[in-house]
Amino acid sequence: MLVLAVVTSSLACTATAKQQGIDKVLGAMSAEQRRDNFQEVATVLDQHPDWVDQFYEVARKHPPLMKRFLTRAAHDLREPELAKMTGELLSDEPASLEQVLVRTVDAAKTKKEARLAIDRAVASRAEPMADVLTDSPATIEAITKGFLSVATRKPAAKEAMQRAVEAQSARIVEFAANDPALLSAMTRSLLQAVAKDKESLVKLLKELHVL
Repeated sequence: MLVLAVVTSSLACTATAKQQGIDKVLGAMSAEQRRDNFQEVATVLDQHPDWVDQFYEVARKHPPLMKRFLTRAAHDLREPELAKMTGELLSDEPASLEQVLVRTVDAAKTKKEARLAIDRAVASRAEPMADVLTDSPATIEAITKGFLSVATRKPAAKEAMQRAVEAQSARIVEFAANDPALLSAMTRSLLQAVAKDKESLVKLLKELHVL
């Protein structure tokens, strides 16, 4: 029915008249009738992916239409299966994945609930996330620097980092001990910091049975 109505409307001589005709036909339908017709069109499009591509190319030129579709999709991505499919599709498009990650972080910076959602997502995939992030030496350096920079101006982050380091202190020392150059650099930095407070330095040396 919808296809016939659209074809009939398209017989008008101008684009504006065509649009008005389609609007009139769709507007005369009930919500249920429109849904049924859209369902029929969707069923046909299922069989013609190239037609879907053509429709998408047209839709891209209509910002209000695209934004509405993306708004509804963003809302429904709370559904695990839809999110899984979207994640799989994005993983096949690295350039798109990169832009989505960057723009999402940018948009979430000032939104508390969005920040918490990112925190939960990262925590739930902590080891796989660490595995990905450690693929690049430059990324490791940037993240380490970022953590330390934030901790200097964010008390809560500093306290959390201190607790994390304390909890993992044995593993950190073991990690450093396997690399003499790293262990030397850490020791040197530690002694330089403690040397600014002679009382603390003496206390430390006594604890190490140096004095």
